[in-house]
Amino acid sequence: MASNNEYKVQSFTRFDASDVSISSLKVNKNFFLEGSGSLISSDINVDRFIGIQGNYLISQSQTGQISGEEQYSVLVYNSIKQLYYTNKSTVLNEQYNSQVKQLQDADIELSKSMKNFSLLDAVQDDVEHSFADLIYQPAALLGHKGAMEKITTGQQTTAEMYPEMDFSKGGWEYFARTSAQQSGVLALAIATQGMGTAVGLTEGAIATATAGMFGVGAAGGKRAELEAQLQNVDATHQAILELESMKDEMDPEQFKKARLALVKARDDNNMSNTQKWGIIASTGIIEGTVTRFLGTIPNLSKTWKAVMNPLDDIPGLIARKNLQATGSALFQFGKNVGGEILEEELIHFGTAGAEAAWLGKEVDFSGWQDVALSAIMVAGPMNGPGIAYSTYAQQVATNLCVMHIIILRVI
Repeated sequence: MASNNEYKVQSFTRFDASDVSISSLKVNKNFFLEGSGSLISSDINVDRFIGIQGNYLISQSQTGQISGEEQYSVLVYNSIKQLYYTNKSTVLNEQYNSQVKQLQDADIELSKSMKNFSLLDAVQDDVEHSFADLIYQPAALLGHKGAMEKITTGQQTTAEMYPEMDFSKGGWEYFARTSAQQSGVLALAIATQGMGTAVGLTEGAIATATAGMFGVGAAGGKRAELEAQLQNVDATHQAILELESMKDEMDPEQFKKARLALVKARDDNNMSNTQKWGIIASTGIIEGTVTRFLGTIPNLSKTWKAVMNPLDDIPGLIARKNLQATGSALFQFGKNVGGEILEEELIHFGTAGAEAAWLGKEVDFSGWQDVALSAIMVAGPMNGPGIAYSTYAQQVATNLCVMHIIILRVI
């Protein structure tokens, strides 16, 4: 430290990560000083300063042992903070962020390389999960931890294993996977319709039973989702405690920012037991009520009747021309598809609104376009073939009836 040269810092500049290199320091020069006065002697000239945190415009007290070389205490504090704390943290943060970005980029590339791009595999897994959820969701509603874990891990595995569904990147793939994901509930609705008809249940009773099962499934899926969310809240709280244990080893500003981010993540996802069950119940009620009167269940009931008994109303259709029959079929198809879209959108908006109301947060309706697109994808194939078959069967039958009437008249 001894030097006959004097250095005066005129300005300070912040270092970038590229300006800093770390190397070992070996000290091999010795000094022997005795008494405080020896430090400020003319041949040593080492001064000592006391820095004080404050406002330079208010406090302009000076510090220093060498006459004529005094410095302002507040500026000494600010200089030390800038050179040895703030700037050091900035450099380290830049290095850390650079390393994190490299790791994230590498992780993205690794994730892409590990994705399974086989549509057949994706559809197969979607179908399996869709049917498995018919069992797991009611069990999850009753609190079965294994069922809830199966639901959440199944969703996570699918998200990690296969590319994200995007209609703009492949309409056929989007259609195939959407249909596969809905295959379980559609099979449940068809089976309920068939069994209900076989045992003589009324159309209303069958619809109510199917809607009830839809509601239970939706509520069970929602409980699994919320329980997983609350587990993340517990993990975040533990992270806050660990962060606070390292407070003395961290830069105050960095500690403050990190803790604020963790607390916000914890509070945004936390909820009371009343709020949790309110959301679960609302989800089940909305799903069951809407599906009972709109979309899938009423349309399936009509399609079932049209396929199983297409000739019920032959007398009323005997004068209908082929063009009129085609127009009627297209109208019925559009009506059914519109009902499916309305059903899914009401469920989407209703559950989003209910969740926001229970949690006291701003409602988020994003994603409604994807909901409408998925509804169209499923509703078209589900309604089209049944309507086409019943219309064709009716026209063939009515044409035969007309021919018989003509023959009878001629005779």
